[in-house]
Amino acid sequence: MKQIILKDNVKDTYTNAEGASLSIQLKEFIKSGERIELSLSNSTPISSSFFNSSFGDLIETFGYEAVRENIKITGVTSSQAQLLKGYFDAYKDRSHC
Repeated sequence: MKQIILKDNVKDTYTNAEGASLSIQLKEFIKSGERIELSLSNSTPISSSFFNSSFGDLIETFGYEAVRENIKITGVTSSQAQLLKGYFDAYKDRSHC
């Protein structure tokens, strides 16, 4: 499993551009079938724009289950965990429509 440390791979966690940058990086691993551990340790708060351009794009491209199976998110604070859960649950609910 490849580890990616978020703060070392993006300039910020609030812009669409940086979210898209993360998405591009993660797509290559998912396409190759390599699982990823994405560490949010010491990262700044993540905006909805960043979520949409990174995780949202990945879910739209590969589907909810593929993203959940291939990306393990670690190093989260309790508030980040709540935000991630809410965000992924919203996409999960959309995928069942």
